[in-house]
Amino acid sequence: MPDTAYNLTVGDFNCTVFSDGCLIDPDETFGLNCILIEAEGRKILIDNGFGENSTGTAGLLLDNMKTVGRKPEDIDTIIFDHGHIDHVCGTFKKDGSPVFPNARYIITREEWDYIKSPPGDNETQNGFYRHARQYLLPLHDRFDVVASDCEILSGITLVPAHGHTPGNVMVDLSSQGERLLCIGDIIHSPREFADPACLAAFDVTPAGAIKTRAKILADAARDGTFVFATHFTFPGLGYIRQINGVFSWAPI
Repeated sequence: MPDTAYNLTVGDFNCTVFSDGCLIDPDETFGLNCILIEAEGRKILIDNGFGENSTGTAGLLLDNMKTVGRKPEDIDTIIFDHGHIDHVCGTFKKDGSPVFPNARYIITREEWDYIKSPPGDNETQNGFYRHARQYLLPLHDRFDVVASDCEILSGITLVPAHGHTPGNVMVDLSSQGERLLCIGDIIHSPREFADPACLAAFDVTPAGAIKTRAKILADAARDGTFVFATHFTFPGLGYIRQINGVFSWAPI
C-alpha cells in the first residue's frame, strides 16, 4: 500500500488508516489521519478531515481512499469523535451537499448540543466550530445522536473523553482478543507529554482536557494498549510508554 493508506487488522476488523494531509502551525506540523473500519458488511469511517475547505496541505482523504479502491458512496457510517473543523469538514462540499451520500453520522449528545448552542466568547473555539454550525446542523436528519458510551457495533464502542470538547470521545475497537484505541485529539503532539498545557488553546475546557489526557495516557501505558492518534505522524499507530513517570510515543 502507498504511504497514504496503511492497512491493519484488529481481530475480525479490517482497518485502513488514510492520511488527509497535514496541518501546519507556526511551531509544528501535525498529521491528520482518519481510519476506516470494515466489519459485518459495514464500512465505518472515524472523522473525515478537511475536505474541500482545506487551505492546501490537507483535504486529501478522498484521493487517498481511491488508491485502495474505496469510494465515498461505499461509506455507510461516519463517527465524529468531536466537531472541530479538521474532523468534520470532509462531510460536505462547498455548496453544503454531502460528500458521502449513503452515510449516517454518529455524534454524542453533549457534542451535538454544543454545536447547536450559540457561539460563546472564545473566538478560537468559535472558529473551530464555525463549519459544524454552518454545515452540519442543516444535515440533522442524517445524524444519530448517541450517548458517549454507546456501542456502535459489537466490538466498536465510544469511550467518554470530555475536556478537549464537551462531547469528545475515543473509539475502542475490540475483537478476538485484539484491541485498538482510537484516541482522536486526546493528545495532539508528543510535545504535550512534557508540557500538557502547551496546546491548551485547542481545548474547550483546558483543565478538564489535561486531567482526562493524564488518565488515558497512564492507562494506555500501563495496559500496553495499541493506539491510533489522529495528529501524530502517519499512520499514527503505536504505543504510549511511561518510564520513571515520563511519557513517550513508540510508533510502529
